[in-house]
Amino acid sequence: MRKGAVLVFGRQTDGSFKSEGVLLASRGADNAQFGVSIAIKGDMIAVGSPGALPITGQGNGTVGMVVAYQWNPKTSAWRETDAAVPFSYAGAAFGSSVAFAGNELLIGAPAAVRNTGHLYRAALGKDGKFTSVARVDVAGIDPGARLADVVAVSGEGAAIGMPRDGGG
Repeated sequence: MRKGAVLVFGRQTDGSFKSEGVLLASRGADNAQFGVSIAIKGDMIAVGSPGALPITGQGNGTVGMVVAYQWNPKTSAWRETDAAVPFSYAGAAFGSSVAFAGNELLIGAPAAVRNTGHLYRAALGKDGKFTSVARVDVAGIDPGARLADVVAVSGEGAAIGMPRDGGG
């Protein structure tokens, strides 16, 4: 099975990078696309897996998820702490994009509603557990715009890509 994987490296004092391990999908369908999007902030990593969970009775349909990991200094290893799944919209490609914004994680589901797309905000506790996941409503988007195909954050600002929007 080809679920996907993420290689994690830490910067050393001399500026070089050293492997800290491999993150593997602990669950999910074949071709889960685990690792298609990755966000890192301090001792937290979020990994998108838009094809993670098969839907029973839906043929090849899947629901995506985002898996949270936290660095454990006692064991010098990354540990899976939680997973977030959308509360609706099978086939939405939930987890196609992820970016940390402070203590929140922005999550893209660009294939939701016939490729119009949805953006989600997920709050993460210090223990690496998701405490809430909520959809962000955005008005004036063209059908098929693929909102949140790409998500980027810097400081207090966020840029949300809509590669198929007509400028709406």
